[in-house]
Amino acid sequence: MGARGNLYGTTSANTSSYQEYGEVFELTTSDQLNVLYSFNGITDGNSPDGVIQDNEGNLYGTTVGGGDRSCVLQKESGCGLVYKLDSSGKETVLYSFKGESDGAFPASPLVMDKTGNLYGTAPLGGYEKGNCHLPDSPVGCGTIFKIDTAGTFSALVKFDSADGNYPGPLTEDTDGTIFGTTALGGSGCCEGGGVVYKLAARGKESMVYENFNKKSDGQWPIKVVADGKGNLYGATMFGGASGRGVLFELIH
Repeated sequence: MGARGNLYGTTSANTSSYQEYGEVFELTTSDQLNVLYSFNGITDGNSPDGVIQDNEGNLYGTTVGGGDRSCVLQKESGCGLVYKLDSSGKETVLYSFKGESDGAFPASPLVMDKTGNLYGTAPLGGYEKGNCHLPDSPVGCGTIFKIDTAGTFSALVKFDSADGNYPGPLTEDTDGTIFGTTALGGSGCCEGGGVVYKLAARGKESMVYENFNKKSDGQWPIKVVADGKGNLYGATMFGGASGRGVLFELIH
């Protein structure tokens, strides 16, 4: 939601034929829908996933595909990118993923800290040679990345499964602390049911919970949100009494 109450979002395809590549839209407080940008598919990205807005009205987001055609994991179609859309509808590509140590296929919205730095996750990539401590993950376990106010990209965390695998969306609490989840990994080995972590000082990963046992406490945490006291709440896709997921609270 923007400062004036308008809503902003993305679609992954423009038509029912799925031959288009997605768009960014605005829904005004008077219920008028405006298409702000339509993606062309390669150099400018395709299949966007959510946007956030800064104080000047610029929108920022990621696309799962498109970007650099030299991406080692999906040549010719790209491994995704991070973009900026200004108030006039002009897109600027801030970073195109190479599918190496930087990550690949960012599929979650970004978060922005108080100074304007952007943070996000890429669920795959992270190691140029595909080293993820897992024989069935030859493309890496994903990364947490940062783009600073000067536009410089850095991979803050390169997951190795022991500390998580396949990261999902990030969330920020009222103090500016960034939290996230991974669908897999944790428990100090390759077989964990996912983790909840936070970004500590200097972008280091610090575990909040890494003991999802795939049974009573769930498996595959999707995302966490924080209340005003620092407690975290989330859900898992699987596990629990029915095997169909749990709701959980992590007390600060």
